[in-house]
Amino acid sequence: MSYTGNSTLVGFETITVPAGTFDTVKVTVWSTVYGYIGTEYRSGSGMTINWVAEGIGPVKEVITHSDGTTTTYTLLDSNLFDTAPDAFAFTAQTGVAPGAPVTSDSITVAGINAPAPIGMVGGEYSIAGLPFTAEPGSVVAGQSVQLRQTASTSGSTVRQAVLTVGGVQGVFSVTTSNAARSDLDGNGKADLPWRDTNAASPSFGRNIVRLMNGATRAGSGEIPRIDDANWRVVGP
Repeated sequence: MSYTGNSTLVGFETITVPAGTFDTVKVTVWSTVYGYIGTEYRSGSGMTINWVAEGIGPVKEVITHSDGTTTTYTLLDSNLFDTAPDAFAFTAQTGVAPGAPVTSDSITVAGINAPAPIGMVGGEYSIAGLPFTAEPGSVVAGQSVQLRQTASTSGSTVRQAVLTVGGVQGVFSVTTSNAARSDLDGNGKADLPWRDTNAASPSFGRNIVRLMNGATRAGSGEIPRIDDANWRVVGP
């Protein structure tokens, strides 16, 4: 017996079967089988439509036989899917400048065999290097996930971003530095002192302070010039 066939991508379709609702790719396959069985030559043709879900495979199949009859198969058991990943964690970061944007290390999703829902509170996530988003989505096994959040604008303060994948949570904690040690205007926010240490510069020895309200510049000032190469501004 011999077989010939060709397939055509029809498009994308969301379908519901007994096992659940899936975003699928719809593919049509035309096939012909022909040849001898013993001394008798036989041939037949038909069309098969497959709905294929990422990370799962076919969830529905409709076969149209050469006599015009059809047979339909659907995925029945949602218990076949494991969308609860292995536990994961993000490395906490400390000593972060108040108001600074902070990006976490990456984790790799493992322990699932179907797309798992993903959501974020207190920040944004990126899957496999795609743009960061806070919108709910889905993730499959083997994909990397990275988080991003903005540190608190207050010193010595912890801010947490919580990622949930398939009901399993991971926390990304960011702790800001002690703003009081570099708070020069008493607003509880760290300020930025600058000194020109280039001895060849006309402004060598100048000391300028940028007064900050978190990540926003609130003003500036200058403290007395000190023309001593051994004098330094010491931060927190």
